[in-house]
Amino acid sequence: MMRNIYSLFLLLLLSVPSLHAQTDEINISAAFSTFIDLKIVGNANVEWVITTIDDYKKGFTPSQNMITFQVASSNNFSVAMSMTPLADASGNEIDLKNILVRLFVPTSRSAEKGVRWDWGTEDYYTRTTASGWLKSALWYPSSTEKVILQPGSQGNAGTYEQNEFNIGLGLGHSATSNVGMTNLLEQNISPGTYTGTMTLTAIPEALKVG
Repeated sequence: MMRNIYSLFLLLLLSVPSLHAQTDEINISAAFSTFIDLKIVGNANVEWVITTIDDYKKGFTPSQNMITFQVASSNNFSVAMSMTPLADASGNEIDLKNILVRLFVPTSRSAEKGVRWDWGTEDYYTRTTASGWLKSALWYPSSTEKVILQPGSQGNAGTYEQNEFNIGLGLGHSATSNVGMTNLLEQNISPGTYTGTMTLTAIPEALKVG
């Protein structure tokens, strides 16, 4: 007797739902505000006392009056300088071309010149001295702002310690002859106390080009 053998194949179908990645978004923003601060940290008052004929004839060199200032800035910056007229109580004024202004930087920082910072470009005579300082001389200040310092090729944003400079102010120095001034004696200046104000302004700006 033959047996018919049937093999029963059961096909089990499992219905499994498809899985898809689920996404959502996080919005991120960062707001940067500009921080810039210039402060005088040494010798904020300059006083010349002219009492002798030598004082009148030779004047005072910038190295005799050194003013230290620092700038902390989150952006590259320039520093501009302006000055009010030197006048006495009677309204007499001294020509600002009698004042010699020099920006002093230690030669130990000479590698930073042109990289982190550079001299300004208006009415300057630039030279390296043997006395341990780099100097940029503005022969005379002006009531109009003039840039005395600007960012170098890599920018000068940084801390107070990274951006410390010295300004020297001279009066009646022989170098003022470069702008046509005679010595103080020959100018027959009226006796009195002459006062004025010099202003330094830190200006945030884009990286120097060229």
